[in-house]
Amino acid sequence: MTEDYSPVWKNLMKHNLRIAFLTSEFPTENSRSGGLGSFVERITKCLKNQGHHVEVFVYSLVTETVEYDGIAVHRIKTILPFHWRIFVSLLNRLFPGPWGGAGRYITIAYGLKNAFDSRCKNISFDLVHSTNCGVSSLFFRRSRNYKHILRMSSKRDLWFEFDRTSGFGARLMIWLERICVHNADVVYAPSKFVAKQVSEKWKVNTRVIRPPAYIEIEPSKDLPFDLPEKFLIHFGQIGRRKGSNLLAQALTKAWKEEPSLKMVWAGRPITPGDYEKCHQMWGEKAVNVIWFP
Repeated sequence: MTEDYSPVWKNLMKHNLRIAFLTSEFPTENSRSGGLGSFVERITKCLKNQGHHVEVFVYSLVTETVEYDGIAVHRIKTILPFHWRIFVSLLNRLFPGPWGGAGRYITIAYGLKNAFDSRCKNISFDLVHSTNCGVSSLFFRRSRNYKHILRMSSKRDLWFEFDRTSGFGARLMIWLERICVHNADVVYAPSKFVAKQVSEKWKVNTRVIRPPAYIEIEPSKDLPFDLPEKFLIHFGQIGRRKGSNLLAQALTKAWKEEPSLKMVWAGRPITPGDYEKCHQMWGEKAVNVIWFP
C-alpha cells in the first residue's frame, strides 16, 4: 500500500503544533550536507513560517543550543555511559560497517533520545519527526504524549546491495533501521519506489508524502559563472547508485541526434573517480558538460 499522502502538508498547516525533528544532518554541522539536511532545513522553515513551534535535534561534535533562522537547534554530542562505550567499541571491532557501523548508529540515537527526554521536561511536543538515517529514533517507543512520524529518506539494504557492501556489520545496520520503522506510528517516504519497498519487504504500511514546494531564497539575478543558454541539469551525488553512469551512456546516444546538447552536473562524487569515469565516456563531447563539484 503506497498511497500518495502529499496533501498532508496542507492539512498540517491548519493547526499550530509543537514539532521536534531528529536528524543526523543539518546545515549547522555541515553547510554541504546531503538531501536529508536540505530537507530538514527547508521543511522546518516552512512550518515555522506557518506558525508552528519547531525545534531540531541534531548529532554534533559539540553540545549547545543555537538559533538557526529563528529555529532552536539542539546540537548534541553524545557522551555514552562507560558500559555503553565498551559495548560500542567491541561492536565496531568485531563487526565494522560503513560510516562508523552500527556503533555510530547507536551513539547517534542514544544522544538524540537523551536530549529529547531532557527537553521534554520543559516543553511537550505534539509530533516527533525522525529519519532512518543514523537510526535517529532507535530508542524511541510509541507514546501517548506525541505521534512519531518516520521519514524513509532511503533504504539501507538497497544501498548496500547496490554499493556491493556486505558483511555482518552492514546487516546489523539494516536490522537497526528496521527496528526504527516498526516502532514509528507513521512511516512515509518521498518516493513511491522506497515506499513500496518498505511496505512489501518489511511489512510496514508506508505512505508517500512529497516534499512541499517551498522556495526559501530569492533567485540570483547574476550568476558567478557562465552557463549555456539552454541545458539539462543533473544534481546531487554523482555515482553508480545515483544512476550517473546510465545518464553518461545516454548522453553519448543523445549527442548523435543533437550534437549541441549541453548539460550541467552539480554534485560531489560518491566515490573518488566516479565523475572521471563518466567524463571518459564522452570523448571530444565532454566539453558539452559543465561540472560544479
